[in-house]
Amino acid sequence: MNWLDLCTSFVCVAETGGIRAASRRLQVTPMAISKQIKQLEQKLGQALFSRSTRNLKLTEFGTVFLAQAKTLVASGDNLLNWLDNSSGQPQGVIEIIVLNELADFIVNYLREFNQLYPKIIIKLHGYAKAVDPNQDQFDLVFGSGEYIGRLQPGLVRRQMARFSADFYASSDYLKKYGTPHSIADLQRHYFVTSTQNSPSNFVIIRGGDQLLSDGSTEFITVKESMIASNYASQIAITSQGFGIAQLPTVLPACQAAVRSGNLIQILEPLSIQDFPLYLFYKKTDHPQPKIKAFLDFYMQKVDSFFNP
Repeated sequence: MNWLDLCTSFVCVAETGGIRAASRRLQVTPMAISKQIKQLEQKLGQALFSRSTRNLKLTEFGTVFLAQAKTLVASGDNLLNWLDNSSGQPQGVIEIIVLNELADFIVNYLREFNQLYPKIIIKLHGYAKAVDPNQDQFDLVFGSGEYIGRLQPGLVRRQMARFSADFYASSDYLKKYGTPHSIADLQRHYFVTSTQNSPSNFVIIRGGDQLLSDGSTEFITVKESMIASNYASQIAITSQGFGIAQLPTVLPACQAAVRSGNLIQILEPLSIQDFPLYLFYKKTDHPQPKIKAFLDFYMQKVDSFFNP
């Protein structure tokens, strides 16, 4: 095992806070990670972590060594990027975190992309909760709104599409609780929210009484009846009368529920009509051909997928 591999495992453990989390990010067994850390400590002649039954904590030496290890790992990544550039053929693995409902956007054109770039391997990771760029390993993240960019301002952001985020409820719910017409009315209503928001009771709304710290977005906090882990569940729960949901109208399942009468759009004047969908990726010292190839290809497919 070379220094670069050992340092990569060490940095991953330090960033994720544990052996198991690092093993999931690097896709190797916890035992392999543990052996690599011990091997690195033997090479260095000093302990990198103080161990307890619950967690790992960097030693004083480990904290100092971490900065050097990060430099070595970054240099290795830059070398691979340089090799990609010099080879003339983009290659490598692209780790993509994407909302489960938006994975189809990538999958629909995957065969065509693979024919153009056979040396690029795409790994899709669906998520059902808000992504933390400081913890999750990725090359690209699909994110709606500004949330991910606020967590890590150093990310590069590329806008892919814009859509409306509207409010829906079932006819049974509206018969029981009445139809809200203003933000004030919503104080007595319940919402079916999503784990993809952080916090989950955070609802973006035109004319909201609260602002993000940068003043860019208005929102309110609402009473929750249920919290869903994906849009499909959110649509199904809302259709059964458990509350109001804020949903992207671009979702085929949302459109189908409206056509069938299971959902009714409400609060139209308060909808967000220009809600952005971004691709976020990490800033690097050198351009990554595999990322450029992905962006160039899939940006050409946005209109055909989101505006058929």
